[in-house]
Amino acid sequence: MSRCAVKIVLFVSTLLIGLGPVAAAPGPAFGPLVTDPPPKRTTRSNHYVVSNEDRHDLFRAAITDLGGVMVGVGADQLYLMAGWVKPQVLVPMDFDQYVVDLHGIYRIAFLNAKTPTDFIAFFKPANKGKLDALIQKAISDPVLAARYIKVLNFSRKTITWRLRRVVKHYTRLKIPIFLTSQPVYDFIVSLHREGRVHPVRGDLTKDKTMASIAAAARKANLPIRVLYLSNAEQYFTFKAQYRKNILGLPFDAKSVAIRTFPISKTSYRYYIQPGSMFHQWMRSYAINNVRYMVQYRTAIPNTKGRAY
Repeated sequence: MSRCAVKIVLFVSTLLIGLGPVAAAPGPAFGPLVTDPPPKRTTRSNHYVVSNEDRHDLFRAAITDLGGVMVGVGADQLYLMAGWVKPQVLVPMDFDQYVVDLHGIYRIAFLNAKTPTDFIAFFKPANKGKLDALIQKAISDPVLAARYIKVLNFSRKTITWRLRRVVKHYTRLKIPIFLTSQPVYDFIVSLHREGRVHPVRGDLTKDKTMASIAAAARKANLPIRVLYLSNAEQYFTFKAQYRKNILGLPFDAKSVAIRTFPISKTSYRYYIQPGSMFHQWMRSYAINNVRYMVQYRTAIPNTKGRAY
């Protein structure tokens, strides 16, 4: 595809954003979602139980109060952004079972901690026995309970470090988040209490989980308003199944895909893309990877080259 053709695609996509949204009436909570087979190995044979991205606030203006369904990979950052999005349904999706199990642990912590301070305290090594006991009480299957505790023992110190770092960052920015604001925290708790958080092991490039999420959203008559991809796309090319998965998502005029792309080992750029434009890109087989796509970026003012 020539640069001229790319510009035409972007122009048409921009026009599509102005079309009326599909109906987004409240629907029932999602039922069990279909899982993809587990991967042979995780990325770099590691478990990413906390985010290594520090500037999710760069997404905030684009995702605040979008509602609908929020789908995203990763762990703690999903609750951070869900506090801004205010989704009707949150679907944490990751191909690492450790991360999926961690969302089960987070649910237990959210339902038993009355305040953000109490929530953070659950993960401190000094309080190890408290959350372990709650897991054993909440999970009747001893095998699953043992698995949760194994994941928690692996993650505890890293989570404590991460939550403290996030609190410090957003306190400095004066942006309320679930770890610092009781109303935001209460909203996240309500998602869990009302059965509106559905963690699932899934692979963006496989044929089961993404199709299952899309079908559930349509059944609930809810658009997928936020798709958070983190930096996952750098690890694969845009093959037919991935394109089919993205094109199958019920985006509407308000939907956005948000992603990151590394600029160093510890730093990322943050990209915001209208859902309709993402669909347009996925229809062009000349665009086969995220590196090519992000070349056509437009800087967001006052972000010091970090957001596009």
